[in-house]
Amino acid sequence: MSQTSIQRNLIRSISIITPHKETKTITYQATQPCDLFDIVAKEYIAKNIKTNGSVEIPANDARVIVELPAGTELELKDGKIIANKQNIISYN
Repeated sequence: MSQTSIQRNLIRSISIITPHKETKTITYQATQPCDLFDIVAKEYIAKNIKTNGSVEIPANDARVIVELPAGTELELKDGKIIANKQNIISYN
């Protein structure tokens, strides 16, 4: 397997907590085209980010964001959210 195909299969995640009383916007810098999925809210917060994308963090809230390669298919199976039929990214 080439280095390129290994890198494209990696999934990154970050946790963001905002103690602020108002919604905050952050800039997410992507290293490759990607989709961002919040495993707390169980929803996409951005799709097809090519370089930089804005992400809103609600007031007094937290997000756990998983970076997925753009166009990754998600499936709910046996209480798990699975990316591309092989990577469990969250439990429902």
